[in-house]
Amino acid sequence: MMNREEERRLSEIERQLCLEDPQLAEQLAHLSSPRRRWRRPVAIAMAFLCLLCVLTGIAAGSGALVLFGLAILSVAVWLFLCTRRSAA
Repeated sequence: MMNREEERRLSEIERQLCLEDPQLAEQLAHLSSPRRRWRRPVAIAMAFLCLLCVLTGIAAGSGALVLFGLAILSVAVWLFLCTRRSAA
């Protein structure tokens, strides 16, 4: 965590950048962090695998497999929606 002086200095630099080059400041504000880039592909892959799990559970008549697939699918949907909110 940053102390108050570092936060103040960072805010000052941010204000100065917004005044001097607003286009660059806008581009920097919309960059996604590398830590979050993996979430969307993982969420999509999880969704496909879970749908396959649910369909297999339905075909096999296994309620546990269907419930497991639906539970993990809900996590994938949540992860995908979180990436959409942070990208907006």
